[in-house]
Amino acid sequence: MDYALLQKIYNIKSFVGYTDEEIKELRAGFESIPHTLYEIWKKCGKTSELFDHSNDPWITLDFQRRYKWTRKTKGYFYILNENQGVYQVAIRRADMAEDDPPVYVVETDEDGTVNEIG
Repeated sequence: MDYALLQKIYNIKSFVGYTDEEIKELRAGFESIPHTLYEIWKKCGKTSELFDHSNDPWITLDFQRRYKWTRKTKGYFYILNENQGVYQVAIRRADMAEDDPPVYVVETDEDGTVNEIG
């Protein structure tokens, strides 16, 4: 990850990362997570410039605490939510142990069925 580029693009003075306890809460229910995701959370997980001013918000710890649906669907780990909730971006639960897992665009039907659409 090119953190210097992120600082330049988002005008970030300093990064704020999650603590190990916060990361433990974020990854609850998952034996392992992609190393890259861990690194991003540790380095800049709470950096407001990256997450709070986005039209399609990233799933942060605060988001997970506020919106419990992110944990109800057990087949996926959600990382982004389109601003009207039409679709989400997620990693399949089965792929969470991979270092660089594929990321899917998904939508959830009213009955809770998750459909991969991209």
